[in-house]
Amino acid sequence: MNKDTTTEICGILNQAFNSDPVAIAAIFDTREKCNEKLGDDPFIEVSSDLTVSPIGIINGILNFLHLDKVAIMYDEDQNIVGFGNYGHFKKHE
Repeated sequence: MNKDTTTEICGILNQAFNSDPVAIAAIFDTREKCNEKLGDDPFIEVSSDLTVSPIGIINGILNFLHLDKVAIMYDEDQNIVGFGNYGHFKKHE
């Protein structure tokens, strides 16, 4: 695996989003309460209010593999419009 793996994952997520944006947006807008043990996981991304999302789990796997993370891209109304390689965004900051 290499850094392009994240870009490939984004491509798969974008294909799924383009096939059914309502379903994919609903899945990735979901956050579930979790316990402190998961909150303390060194890789899975859990928010300070102890909730976890699908993107937090995906990025946890990518963290473990030392790969760039996936970013959810939103429009100005906070609607999901796709997925991108977070590492590419960070390099332009």
